Amino acid sequence: MNLTIEKLLKGDKKVQDYYKKAMENWENILLKSVEEEDRELQDLISDEQETFEKECGGRELGQEIMAIVGIYQFYSNSTGFSENVGQAMKVYKAIQNSDCSEEVKIMSEEAAKLTNLQSRVG
Repeated sequence: MNLTIEKLLKGDKKVQDYYKKAMENWENILLKSVEEEDRELQDLISDEQETFEKECGGRELGQEIMAIVGIYQFYSNSTGFSENVGQAMKVYKAIQNSDCSEEVKIMSEEAAKLTNLQSRVG
């Protein structure tokens, strides 16, 4: 999250667009995972890392945004994960078991810690 925060503090207005694009990318991944039942979610996530990097600010920032949005798309400050906890855990585990970079895995772990999702992961 450090890259995102740094860019926001420096007034980088593209960051919001990167996060919107990441939400669209995640929506597509989750739709594909339903449509392509024979493909594991972790495989779809692995295949899309490069897309996040290209469309969300470059390699490092794209990896960070991919992981953050992957977890936070199911989270609300007012209600936590509530009924979305199962989906959040599914995405978290899929990221951890994917062929994504260690940076994506570490950042998703950090997002899971910040949202207390990690305490629910067994």
